[in-house]
Amino acid sequence: MTDEKKQEQKREKLELVVLFKPFWTDPRLYAILTGLSTVIGVAFWIGSNFQTMQFYKERNEIIDENRVLRDSLSNSSKRTAFRAFSKTEFNSDLRDFPVMQAAVYKDAPDVNWQPYILADIGNTINLGLYYHNSGDDTARDVKFNINLVTVGQYVIATGIISCSNSDKIISGSCLIKINSQKETQLDFSQAIWQKDKTFTPVPFPNYQSGLEVFTPKGLNIGDVPPKDWFYQGVIKLSYIINEKNRLQ
Repeated sequence: MTDEKKQEQKREKLELVVLFKPFWTDPRLYAILTGLSTVIGVAFWIGSNFQTMQFYKERNEIIDENRVLRDSLSNSSKRTAFRAFSKTEFNSDLRDFPVMQAAVYKDAPDVNWQPYILADIGNTINLGLYYHNSGDDTARDVKFNINLVTVGQYVIATGIISCSNSDKIISGSCLIKINSQKETQLDFSQAIWQKDKTFTPVPFPNYQSGLEVFTPKGLNIGDVPPKDWFYQGVIKLSYIINEKNRLQ
């Protein structure tokens, strides 16, 4: 075999090796494939976490809205010396219930109130805003506000309690998860006031309907005496969960 043929065979082998060499030995091709896989991975991550990120974004917006509402209530009237030194406060006793709870309605009046519940389409749910003047002074012009927000399958209800002779404002929230992938709506059923530890509904004062809780003015139930457990009570709102009416 001549030297020329030997050199030609070496060139062919070298070209074959170059043609079939692993892609990771080519820095340009390796960089392109690595970048492409990174982009695909990020796209999958964003897609799988978009709904979660959206929920927390909207949740933070709700928290900000509630903070603004509390601040506006606190600044709605002048702070006198009487207000500054008032010993009125709500739900500070360790035996008090949470400010805001929810329950799926049952036949018995003593429903199972919880800060977090699961509900289905067709269920009637109750939202309960509990109050008890656990301070030493009578609370004047006690007012309730509720902020109700729907985020996907979740309903977040925040209750706020204030009075005219104290700067102390308390709030609490409960969460309802609706077991359905369909769009749903809450259809209002009724609002009742269970006053003085009774389960018997009492008319709201001054011809109010109870829906004033959703207005900036709030629902005003008047004065609440201090300490005595007899004067604790609940503002209860009932809703029916229905599939969303697309004609609306």
